[in-house]
Amino acid sequence: MSEMSNRIPRSLPVIHLNNTVMFPYLMIPLVVSDDSLKKVIDFALSNDKLLGFFLSADTKDNTEEVQIHTIGTAVSILRMLRNQDGSISLLLQGVTRIKVERITQREPFIMVEVEPLNEVTTENSKILALRNVAIELLEKTIIESSDLSKDIVYGLKNIKQSGRVADIIAGNVPIEMQQKQIILETIDLSKRYEKLNKFLAELIKQIRLENSIRNNIQLEMDEDQRRYYLREQLAAIRKELGDSD
Repeated sequence: MSEMSNRIPRSLPVIHLNNTVMFPYLMIPLVVSDDSLKKVIDFALSNDKLLGFFLSADTKDNTEEVQIHTIGTAVSILRMLRNQDGSISLLLQGVTRIKVERITQREPFIMVEVEPLNEVTTENSKILALRNVAIELLEKTIIESSDLSKDIVYGLKNIKQSGRVADIIAGNVPIEMQQKQIILETIDLSKRYEKLNKFLAELIKQIRLENSIRNNIQLEMDEDQRRYYLREQLAAIRKELGDSD
């Protein structure tokens, strides 16, 4: 096991959200105001500052019990600030992928027994080629969308571990949550890149379609404004001619 995996305790408290997939090495800010999540944070802070971060799953068999995906990420609390309104501001960093072996408690918050998932770090020409394609697709995504910064590309090119590059890309691009979860669950690095590149290509296609629709709408608006201006000019000329008569 890697050094980071050895840090992960057998039992972890759980944060689960329906709009965030956490990846190893990724850092995200999070503001917690829900009382049950505050208990998770307090527990983690009083122990080793580690917790399990999972995407919420659809409930089964009409049960009201919260469901989580089996694969998630162990995260470390880097910073914590208690706000005047009672909420807690956090800076979290992903450590490693984890798999739920069993849920040991549900109240007052979920606790799980986990197994760290270690990926093979050996790289070959195929993985390097897939990595280069992923970065190229990311660059195209940035060109088409104003939501991403070019700085991320410069940083990725200086990272040696290809697995880390794939996870950072997946964590930052606006693909669907279930697609992010699929990337998280794919331990084989070659298959992970193949899925990531497929999702990136679909994203670029979608962004280009949306941009085309917006441009057409703008052209129609510009044409309507031009016609309105001409009508106003014509009305002004007619009025002026009428006045002169």
